[in-house]
Amino acid sequence: MPQHPKEKSLPTTNWKGGSPFSDPRIPAHHRSAMGVGEELREREEMAQGGLDLLGSALLAAKEALRGRRLSYMALSGDALVIERAFGLPQGIALGKRVPLGEGVAGWVARMKKPLLVKDLKREVRFIDPKPGYQTGSFISVPVFLRKRVIGVVNVADRVDGRSFDESDLGALLTLVDHMALCVENQKLRDDVARLAATDPLTGVWNRRHFERRLEEELARAQRSEAPLSLLMIDVDDFKAFNDTHGHTAGDAVLRGVSRSINSAVRMGDIVCRYGGDEFAVILPRTDVVEALSVAGRICQRVAATPHALEGEGPRHFSISVGVSSYPPIATSKQELVDQADRAMYEAKYSEVSQICLAEATPTVPEAPLPDHERVPYLPLPPEVPSWELASLLPLEVARRLECVPVGREGRDLTLALADPSQGFAIRVVSQLTGLRVFPVVSGKEEIHQALRRMATLSQGSGEWS
Repeated sequence: MPQHPKEKSLPTTNWKGGSPFSDPRIPAHHRSAMGVGEELREREEMAQGGLDLLGSALLAAKEALRGRRLSYMALSGDALVIERAFGLPQGIALGKRVPLGEGVAGWVARMKKPLLVKDLKREVRFIDPKPGYQTGSFISVPVFLRKRVIGVVNVADRVDGRSFDESDLGALLTLVDHMALCVENQKLRDDVARLAATDPLTGVWNRRHFERRLEEELARAQRSEAPLSLLMIDVDDFKAFNDTHGHTAGDAVLRGVSRSINSAVRMGDIVCRYGGDEFAVILPRTDVVEALSVAGRICQRVAATPHALEGEGPRHFSISVGVSSYPPIATSKQELVDQADRAMYEAKYSEVSQICLAEATPTVPEAPLPDHERVPYLPLPPEVPSWELASLLPLEVARRLECVPVGREGRDLTLALADPSQGFAIRVVSQLTGLRVFPVVSGKEEIHQALRRMATLSQGSGEWS
């Protein structure tokens, strides 16, 4: 257990006189340092327009106290968590947890007392010195809201190399009253923003949030040259069920389906209710192959989940999923949505699969191949000789493009196609496999027979088909 530090601690203040830096007890050099009181007020007004209110208040405090490092640690259960920080030492990151009672901030939160340390070397029994700090002086102050500790503010390393003193501590004590209001206001705004972006029935993100996040994620993908995929999901036969069993039962099914979708996606995926019985899932940094895998997992999870009905046995539902991806299928936000939506309806009315991969909209017609480059015709029905070869290409991709891999030698893949002019299929397969594709032509019926054999191989491996 840490011992009480010998440095002087001061009681908290509760100054009510307007600007936090109009308190006459604060020395003049603090009140005049960048006009912090007015700056905080201006930053609060700016925060109302979208900037982070607490971050702005902390930055103003850092500048007023002339500290190189400042952090706000929020109380979460039995630990403090770093939520905001400026100039953190190497090895310390946002989200780091410190149990109550441990270290300086943990002691301050538990004892509900501020702490001024002028010389770290005099507190070696109390503190395990951390590398990266340039001076041995810092201040740690609890933040109160309605007489309850909600966090701790820490300031370290004065820019002039001097130790912090009682006037610095007094200034920070006054500022934390304002910061407590910042925390509360920020939480209220976050809560309101989340409510405005959440579907009240299912608890997932709503259409408005979907539109904003898809635009943001696409811009991020374009900047970083990373893939982005989108799933559009429709609950099969939901309208007939809703008409027969009523809206209460239908709402329960939609809540259950949303839970199943959430349980099947990965951390970082964004599940939204698009409208009615349609859902959308944004998959950042996800290519076509991964997107199809996530879609298959969602289908399995939804189908395996029973829905209890009053007076009836459990009912199971299936879904139809359309998959689009940037690149190579879509190049804009609207294309992503339109292509995934169109593919979803194709899946819905398909007898082959619950999942359908969208096809790119060609920007210009593809030119016919010159005579000397005509694609050779495969004289025999295409065969997929092994599961290893079949596994190079996801089954849904092969179905959508109407193609099957029939041979491989080193980095060269022979691909049987129903349509020899389908350059898009060749580009997609080459991108997915990383191989050089040599196309051959076969009849459409022969390709479909080979696809059914691929499906059998997929079922034998335990994958969805």
